[in-house]
Amino acid sequence: TIIALIHPSLIFWGQSYTQYNTKVSAEAEFTINEALSIIQVLRALYIPFRVAAAYSPYGSPRSQRVCSMNGARADNWFIYKVLIINHPYSFIGSMFVFSIIVGGYCFRVAERRFSEQTGQNF
Repeated sequence: TIIALIHPSLIFWGQSYTQYNTKVSAEAEFTINEALSIIQVLRALYIPFRVAAAYSPYGSPRSQRVCSMNGARADNWFIYKVLIINHPYSFIGSMFVFSIIVGGYCFRVAERRFSEQTGQNF
């Protein structure tokens, strides 16, 4: 629940910090809200996992009863493992698409200020 509370705020509006990139020997100034927006986007991976686990038939009381009879723990990891076993291509494909979108946005925010120093301002 703490990860859901982290988001850009008006409290940090206009506040910034300086970051030095050793590869290009350049310094850039970032706002705190940009860093918080990266954390906020990372929860785009966390929340769909929680929703998939909550609405999965493998999290039902019947599944929990069968798991307890067999000595297994019926938690979220169990649900993810079963989803990976039963639907491997859709699970891995959705993870691939989510990671490209989220990773692309995070790289864009993190490297945007250094694009003029590196000459890669497309």
